[in-house]
Amino acid sequence: MPGLRRAGRECDLAFGMSWLVILFVLASLPWLLVVAPRTEPVRFAAIILAIGTVLGPNFFSINGPVQLSLDRILLAGLVMLMAIRVLRFGDRIESLSRLDVVVVLFAVWSLANCAVYGLTKGDPPAIARWLFTVAVPVVIYFSVRIRPTTGDSPEKRTDSESRDDNFQRSVQWAITILITLCVYLALTSVFEQRGWRGLVFPRFINDPEHWEFFGRGRGPLLNPIGNGMVITLGLCACIVRFFSSGRVGKIGYGSLAVIMLAGAMCTMTRSVWMGAFLAAGLLCFSRVPMRLRIVTIVAGAVLIGAMFAGLKDHLLAFKRDESLSAAQTKESVELRPLLALVAYEMFKDRPITGHGFGQYRQKAKPYHTIRSYDMPLEKVRPYVQHNLFLSYLTDLGLVGLCLHLFVLVGIFCLAWGLKSTGKDDTAAHAVGMLMVGWLAAYFVNGMFHDLSIITTMTSYLMFLVGLTVTSHQVQAVGTAEASAGVNRRAAQTVADGKVAGPSVGLA
Repeated sequence: MPGLRRAGRECDLAFGMSWLVILFVLASLPWLLVVAPRTEPVRFAAIILAIGTVLGPNFFSINGPVQLSLDRILLAGLVMLMAIRVLRFGDRIESLSRLDVVVVLFAVWSLANCAVYGLTKGDPPAIARWLFTVAVPVVIYFSVRIRPTTGDSPEKRTDSESRDDNFQRSVQWAITILITLCVYLALTSVFEQRGWRGLVFPRFINDPEHWEFFGRGRGPLLNPIGNGMVITLGLCACIVRFFSSGRVGKIGYGSLAVIMLAGAMCTMTRSVWMGAFLAAGLLCFSRVPMRLRIVTIVAGAVLIGAMFAGLKDHLLAFKRDESLSAAQTKESVELRPLLALVAYEMFKDRPITGHGFGQYRQKAKPYHTIRSYDMPLEKVRPYVQHNLFLSYLTDLGLVGLCLHLFVLVGIFCLAWGLKSTGKDDTAAHAVGMLMVGWLAAYFVNGMFHDLSIITTMTSYLMFLVGLTVTSHQVQAVGTAEASAGVNRRAAQTVADGKVAGPSVGLA
């Protein structure tokens, strides 16, 4: 009976707090009408990502039908802000991109998959995972894509130039927020790994009850892979600013990059190390002369070969978690081929539609008893899939995987174009470099971990994808307007010459 009364009180408290949040959102609606014209969605979305990383559900949450946290409450404000800007000020997506369509198709396909295989099945329920790993990132994506409209009048053209400047400033502002966030994450990672617990904030990071990954640089996400991925994004941002800054700026951003590399190393995660160095190398590689590139490739190949020849056992087996031994660390590598075999068998049974979004743990159980491979597949029964692409393949089938790959390949092409053109100090060039670098880290880490279950990872990805698509369109419009301006001036010059010609002859 006492337990039932306590559970009832907790339900009443959750219900009451949910209503309190709803009333707070409704009360803030008039203020949104005032601040909406002055608020850039890019900046709002960047703030939500930063707060969600540091002060997410682990810091503060209200448990109810849907778990509420500070970033999710702010997300409701972002949705209302977008609605006000669309309905009241006429903002919209200027030009619908193929990637916009693919992002929507992926969200619809995964939701339909949830509906067919069970919205409430899985742990956590499939619909909850869809809300936080698909719906929320899509909202963030379109918050970056929706921009003020323009017309053909000179006044509207001036407005067009002004709003593009605002977008460029917003991008640079978001990069500054990102660098500040990642400096904090990197230092926290170092403090955790070194055992300087008194310097770690928020305090829940030090809670040993959250035993998984304890002793590594897991940060406020309580996950060293997610923490390392965000730090890698900050590392890319520092490299972007390094190349566009003067001598003093290069010293400052170079120092911050070293701090972020140290933070990434303190995650004690091999895929994070590889992703961070690949991202940094890819961004720096294109800025050095060709002769130096060849020397770097040869030296890097020799160094990697020597390291794996002499340090292979040490790299595979080293103590990183306080609760895990070096032998268990080595075993985590050996289990990945078994997980791949399970995924292959699941794919053969349902290659097109998959087994249900977010239902891998339940649907994989029969496949652990397969004996045809003469391998201990039952050893991976407690684990989720450790490969992002195999996870999408087993959950959403070939359709879901191809949609996701289309987004990655398409955005890489756009980002490479932005990176290769334009000046170093432009927002488009900065976004292109960020996207290229982080995609490299995303791919490397995705080959060893299911990044889709780390809720903030897809939100960061969609934020960068939205920035890249919008930056590409802004650059294309700017180039077209510049070309049209040159053509108008040339036509005016020709017209002036034709008018001036007869008057000279008469004189």
